[in-house]
Amino acid sequence: MRRLYERVSLTAGVRERGPGRIVIAVAGEIDSDNCAELRCELSSLVAEAGGCDVALDLSALTFIGSAGVRELVLCRQEVEQHGGAFEISQAHENVRVVLTLCGLAALLHPPAA
Repeated sequence: MRRLYERVSLTAGVRERGPGRIVIAVAGEIDSDNCAELRCELSSLVAEAGGCDVALDLSALTFIGSAGVRELVLCRQEVEQHGGAFEISQAHENVRVVLTLCGLAALLHPPAA
């Protein structure tokens, strides 16, 4: 995992790579100060995956602000433009609550109740 931002802990990297699918783990906190770095890293990993399905593991992500939610939506759009499917395979409870409140529970796997 590559450390993306110094002031607030944020790391991202490929945790697992299989046929037609990659899992990207994101850990730390995403806010308006570091979301641009996350966007660059996710774009790079999605382009590298080249049409694979992408699952985000957010189990170690303890905070996500509105700017971070926006980055997840943009990542989903980018994955789908490359022909892949997008899901959030695991999410910290704090992140699950935020995504559910934002109407994005359908991205969670398993879906939020």
